[in-house]
This record gives sequence, C-alpha cells and structure tokens, in this order.
Amino acid sequence: MDGAKDLKIRAASAAFKSSLCELFGVPWFCPRPLDSNTQVDAARSEQQNSSSSIWSTIEKPLLWCEKLAVAGLDFILSILADYGYRPERIGWFVAITVFGSIFVFPYWLGIVGYTVEGNRDKVIPIRVLFIFDRMLPTYRIREDNYKIERYYVVPKAKDDRPKAIVRHLGKDWPVVEATDDEREKIEGYLDLLKFLGLVFTVFIIAAIGKLAR
Repeated sequence: MDGAKDLKIRAASAAFKSSLCELFGVPWFCPRPLDSNTQVDAARSEQQNSSSSIWSTIEKPLLWCEKLAVAGLDFILSILADYGYRPERIGWFVAITVFGSIFVFPYWLGIVGYTVEGNRDKVIPIRVLFIFDRMLPTYRIREDNYKIERYYVVPKAKDDRPKAIVRHLGKDWPVVEATDDEREKIEGYLDLLKFLGLVFTVFIIAAIGKLAR
C-alpha cells in the first residue's frame, strides 16, 4: 500500500515539475530534453500563434496565470500532504501551529491572557483550547473564547498602567490591560490564525478528495 502511494507521489512530483517547466522554461524542472518531434511541434505552434487573433494574445497570459495559480496550490499541497496522498500530515502542521502559538503569543507578541464578559476580574491565560478554537471558529468549542472583554499584555518599560500578575507556562507574568490599538493588533493576529485554520481545512478536504478518486 505504501509502495503504491510512493509511486503516486513520485508521479505527482514529476507532473508538478513538468508544469513548472512549461510555465518558466527552467531546464532543471524539465523531465527530459525536448526531442526533435517536440521541437517541430513547438515551431508549428509558434507559427500558429503568430497568425492568431487578438483574442489569443489576451488569452495566453490569462491561461499562464491560471496555470501558475494551480501550480501554487499544488506546491502548498505537496508540503502539507505530499500532493494529497498523505492528508494525515496536515494534522502535524495544525499541532505545530497550535502548540507553537502558546509560546509565540506571550514570549514574542506579549499577549498573555484575557477576561470574558461577565467575569472581568479573572484573567484567563491563553491556552491550547483557546488557540485551537480561534483557529477553527466553525466548531466554537467554547463561547467564552469569543466573548472577550479585555486582553492583557506584557507592559513595556516605563509603562505606568496598573499591573496584575498572571501565572502562565510556569511563570508569573506582569500584565496590563491592552489599549484599543493593542486590542486591534491582537484581533489581527487572531484573524491570521483563523486564516491558517481555513488553509488547513481547505487542503485537507482537497487531499481527502484526491484519495477518494
């Protein structure tokens, strides 16, 4: 079973390189040099193109852009799921994104916790469930993850805002309430997370559909 899957992956890889060869004409991507018959066909095609209508002149770049978009999607699918033949690999990318974000949010972005509507005194650290839920909002595992009243961030030097202490990742974090501008940035980071979740969802559906053929 794995041997047959490997053959399909190699065939998909060869087809992808051929598409790049056709798009960009880079010899490294071409599976083999053009033979004499192919060169003759190319010459005939060039003569036909030279006598084609204005519509053909417009159509050619449009078709090139379409092929480029398909090649781009194939490239992403090759990374995420071996051209769709190993959809389980996408689960690893989801896990890396979720667990990586747990450290990225406080250590890199300075976002530590939040409070929910109706319970403004309890600062909740950003944990795995929050990240996963916001990355795949279709499921809405917990409504509290969407009823955010305030975010709390790591203060900068000489920040005179009132500070609180939040225990997170085995560390006591001094935090302050996020300003409106900081909240807007945080929502932007969460939108990026949601976009990644959408990408993972689309490509896992595409991979499963490819396996079902």
